[in-house]
Amino acid sequence: MMYAMRGSIFMAACIDVPHSRMSCGFSGFSDGWQDISRNRKMTWEFHRADNGNVAITAEVEVPESGEFTFYLGFGNTAEEAALKARSTRMKDYRDVLRKFTSQWSSYHAYLGKQYAKEWNNALDERSITVVKSHQAKDQFPGALIASLSIPWGNSKGDNDIGGYHLIWPRDMVEAAEAQIAVGDIDGAISALRFLLVTQEDDGHWQQNMWLDGGRYWEGIQIDETAFPVLLAHKLWKLEKIDMHNAWPMVRKAAEFLVRSGPCTQEDRWEEDGGYSPFTIAVEVAALLSAAEFAEFNGEADTAAFLRETADSINSNIERWTYATGTDVSRRFGVDGYYVRIAPPDRGMHFASSALLGYVPIKNRPVGQSDVPAEEIVSTDALALVRFGLRSPGDPKILNTIRVIDGILRTDTRSGPVWHRYNYDG
Repeated sequence: MMYAMRGSIFMAACIDVPHSRMSCGFSGFSDGWQDISRNRKMTWEFHRADNGNVAITAEVEVPESGEFTFYLGFGNTAEEAALKARSTRMKDYRDVLRKFTSQWSSYHAYLGKQYAKEWNNALDERSITVVKSHQAKDQFPGALIASLSIPWGNSKGDNDIGGYHLIWPRDMVEAAEAQIAVGDIDGAISALRFLLVTQEDDGHWQQNMWLDGGRYWEGIQIDETAFPVLLAHKLWKLEKIDMHNAWPMVRKAAEFLVRSGPCTQEDRWEEDGGYSPFTIAVEVAALLSAAEFAEFNGEADTAAFLRETADSINSNIERWTYATGTDVSRRFGVDGYYVRIAPPDRGMHFASSALLGYVPIKNRPVGQSDVPAEEIVSTDALALVRFGLRSPGDPKILNTIRVIDGILRTDTRSGPVWHRYNYDG
């Protein structure tokens, strides 16, 4: 039996075939992968690794059939976790598999009843299955993590336990919107309930958080306060929630947006602060949605104020983020284009020309990170169309698409791809 723990949660693991070695090491330093990658076989046998980010490894004696089963158990004590692992081992794996597949079959049948039209192809079904697999079940109902992956996990050490297995409110809402699109209204409502109970007192949501609502990173991204408002509005318009229950959350979020926007401390790429077309588009849409909530709750003055604020922000988008007369515009024969993000003016929140400045590219070497804002383009401006602020045929949007295709597009054997922004490290 192998054990690991964090706080009051214990994990126990066992295998139904013999194993010749076991080891417990610090992830990225003395774990099994480090051993095997250096020595081409398992040679280390560490019995303990205390107070760190650990990984356990076992060398299995694979039977002739080539099959074996790995069992995990969790509990509040090591004994409880071990008992659950051993109890699971006593069950027929085929029974466990049947229950697992039956639950997924039931979910897909539920979607078939809810969905207004047939699945277009197998990719639709697989996609929503992937989304659903990222949603917590009984212990933290409704919570949707960004991904079950930990990028560059083999190089993470004891002081870096994060990854994508955290909740970003922005990603969570977009996943919930996908659930709405295929008829999983219950999943989306559960997501909204989770957001209702994790909202901070001042109205915003953490940059990201664990399933229990505990914060991880401490940045503030304006769009992550705007997205939950849009989810509440969508469910209200579908007549799936009582708008009166959602209004207190929406009101606090709208107050935070008015106080703190439109300039964001961090953009959606979690690197730079300033005036982001994407962030601004989501914020304006959220303010207008909140205004509708206010109006239906008898707060006409609040509704008018929110709409006026949204209109004011919307009318300044080009002043903040549309670059004209630059080398880039001349290169592509356009009068201008929306930049990825315009840096904030340190002296005045509503800068007269936020394009006159530099944007630090955080993943580039020191000395090569500062790039003029007018030189950096991204697909972020397409959100202006997505959220209804600009027409798809708007000349400024078409100009920006021409620049995006000229700078960010790369043709591959599988088809065209677009980089998130240029100068990316």
